[in-house]
Amino acid sequence: MYVMRRLRHRHPNCLLAGLLASLLPVLLAACVTSSPVRFLSGADMVYPPVARAEGIEGHVVVRYDVTAEGMVANAEVVEADPEGVFEQAALASIVQWRFRAATVGGKPVETPGMLSTLRFRLSEDEYPEY
Repeated sequence: MYVMRRLRHRHPNCLLAGLLASLLPVLLAACVTSSPVRFLSGADMVYPPVARAEGIEGHVVVRYDVTAEGMVANAEVVEADPEGVFEQAALASIVQWRFRAATVGGKPVETPGMLSTLRFRLSEDEYPEY
């Protein structure tokens, strides 16, 4: 009776410990050989001259894919406020962005459906004059 009780109490713990021990190398390998997409560089956004002259500010939300080579593909405007003002400037900027592609198993992979919000604010001095 004592032996059975002792086995019953140790059995679930032994199974859990064994399971964790067998999964640990797999989990560690996945962490080491996989990484998320990372932004590397991009062109300065150009504030549309008409919007600057009229004091218009706004934002554009863009959906895009990052290729296995780290380039932007399939960029499309999802939202713009105000509409028809900043979309072209946002797309012109975002297609020049470069990324370190995500990796799975140590190999670069495409990352679809990325979303970025580009904000156009007159108070920021980071826009080049063109």
